[in-house]
Amino acid sequence: MELIEELSHDQLILYAARVAKTFQIDPVDVLRDDGDELLAMVRVAAVMVVQRDEEEAARRAKASSSRGRGRRR
Repeated sequence: MELIEELSHDQLILYAARVAKTFQIDPVDVLRDDGDELLAMVRVAAVMVVQRDEEEAARRAKASSSRGRGRRR
């Protein structure tokens, strides 16, 4: 159990988990990239794009919600 906890903080595992969650794939498949750095960089960049898009959508939703509340008064 201690090893599992330690692995859950490993940067490579964190990367694999985030990529896998974003693209709904098995994290083990992410780790089986045969050391292809380009593949790893593309995956990380793609996750960053998705995160930025989600943050922007959340910001817009919040701004829209705030504007709607101000009109009800």
